[in-house]
Amino acid sequence: MKNELNLETEVKIGVRGNNRKSIARNKKLPQFTTMNVIDGQAGLVNYSSLIFYSLTIDNILNIIVLLILAGVSIAMLTGENGILTQANNAKIEQSHGAVEDALALAYNEWQIEVRTGSVTKLASKEVVTIKGKEEKALAGTSSTFLEFLTNKGYIKEGSTDVLDVEALTGGKQALGNGETTDIYKIEEQDGKYVVNYIDQSNNKKQIWTTGIKENTETGEVTLDPDTGKEELILVYNLQNGDTIELPYYLTWYDGENENQATFNFTVDWGDGTTDNITNADIETKGIHTYNNLGQAGEVKIKISRTFESIAPYNESFEDRQGIDKLVKVEQWGTTGVKMLDLSGCTNLTQLATPTESSFKDLVFASFENSGITGIPDKMFLNCTNIGSFERTFQGCVNLKKIGEYIFEGCTKVETYSATFNGCYNLTGKAPELWFKVPNGEENDYIGRPDGAGCFRECKGLENYDEIPEYWKEFFV
Repeated sequence: MKNELNLETEVKIGVRGNNRKSIARNKKLPQFTTMNVIDGQAGLVNYSSLIFYSLTIDNILNIIVLLILAGVSIAMLTGENGILTQANNAKIEQSHGAVEDALALAYNEWQIEVRTGSVTKLASKEVVTIKGKEEKALAGTSSTFLEFLTNKGYIKEGSTDVLDVEALTGGKQALGNGETTDIYKIEEQDGKYVVNYIDQSNNKKQIWTTGIKENTETGEVTLDPDTGKEELILVYNLQNGDTIELPYYLTWYDGENENQATFNFTVDWGDGTTDNITNADIETKGIHTYNNLGQAGEVKIKISRTFESIAPYNESFEDRQGIDKLVKVEQWGTTGVKMLDLSGCTNLTQLATPTESSFKDLVFASFENSGITGIPDKMFLNCTNIGSFERTFQGCVNLKKIGEYIFEGCTKVETYSATFNGCYNLTGKAPELWFKVPNGEENDYIGRPDGAGCFRECKGLENYDEIPEYWKEFFV
């Protein structure tokens, strides 16, 4: 019997296989707060930090004079937690973040070239070791990561190790324009490339490191795609006073049994504070209020070590505080995640590309009714523990593109039922999952894996007419 699914009200928030619980989520709109100088000290600091960050020096000086005449103390302006100090700290952190993001993109691009043979030698050596596997280099131009940056124009002209941050970030940085100080410098330490910021007082701060390590005795270069990418990085859009509850779930379901999730991690809240958290205290320490943000905007929450279960709701299926402010997963890390559920996160738009180890233990995934706009190709590469992608991306109406190989190597999948059901803005070519059905041509591609309604309403796909009817209709 065919059943038309009401995408407006039916939203999965449970993780119990065919017994998933559903409720109607309240549609939440982003909330904004404006403040005036007369709102008091806390409001003044927050509001003024935004002003000082964006105005010219002349305007800033005029505002400082007005604030002093209005009774604002010099300490409040220039002290450790003063307006100008917070504004400057915000500028520094934004600059470091822009450079870090740009380096990560460049590093990924370089690694892709290494794996595809476009870059054929490293440090003029003939053999490259990638996670222990030796591969003979092909004939062609050699390139280390530093040479790659140089060839891209990301190293300052006349220098061998100072980043041209204007070129690297596309002008999204505020610092790094000096000659000998106020620079970002790439150096080799312990066989790896490290990027340090050297400020105007000649103080050095490490902001990024690669996963490249060269054995100087053997001449082999090891590329470990997980090195430097161990942290789970979640990006939230926050302002002072916001409270965030980490998206965790105390159990995970393997299709037959409910298992206790393990939590033993360090969280960097993105405002200069960190916590070490385990199962014993996650309910009390896994919640954080932001009172000292320099300015409103994106805040990166970084989680390292073990974090096995990700979910936007608690055990009573109530939303975790602040989950509506989650806008991006910048990095999946290697935290041993087994359950990944970000369903209903309507403001979540971007997903990172996982490394080879990010999802090796994954048994369940859902982004149903989330705001994601794209799925990285090979998103679930070799996720051999997943048995079902039922409803994984159902109702993702902003989803526009999927890769042909996002389920490559997922050998245990029994069902793709309703996987992309209702994703009516999808374009490009659909992955030809129906060919996984044994003798599919003889039985209209009905069998295992089950594909009932997998691409229902996905009429913008290039190969929509080639998709078997069973895979385009919804049956229960």
